[in-house]
Amino acid sequence: MSGHPAADPAHRSAALAADYESSRDHLVRVAYAILGSRAEAEDVVSDVWLRLVAADRRDPVLDVEAWATVAVARAALDALRSARVRREVYTGPWLPEPVLGSWPPAGEPTPVRTRPTGSPWTTRWGTPCSSSWRP
Repeated sequence: MSGHPAADPAHRSAALAADYESSRDHLVRVAYAILGSRAEAEDVVSDVWLRLVAADRRDPVLDVEAWATVAVARAALDALRSARVRREVYTGPWLPEPVLGSWPPAGEPTPVRTRPTGSPWTTRWGTPCSSSWRP
């Protein structure tokens, strides 16, 4: 939003929301680049919206995208630091969530698991799975 803040609070709120919504994709990308999780990135962007509204009431924000980008980056770094503390206890791998298109990829067969009689599971090729493998 450029220029001076609007005098009408309803108009100001609508303009602020429109500016934030137009920057939302950019903000989610910034948070995702830091956090590696789309869900956490969406949470950070939503939290920053509440901070923006509160900050705008105190002192009008003239450049919503710039203010929000800095706030999202800082909030994402804070979330990452707190996540690291939580993850120190976890022993498994922490990989970023992939942003998937369609599943399965075009041209690939869909993996199928079946339950034939006498076997708990079979692989997608129809061979039985066994939990008691012996050499």
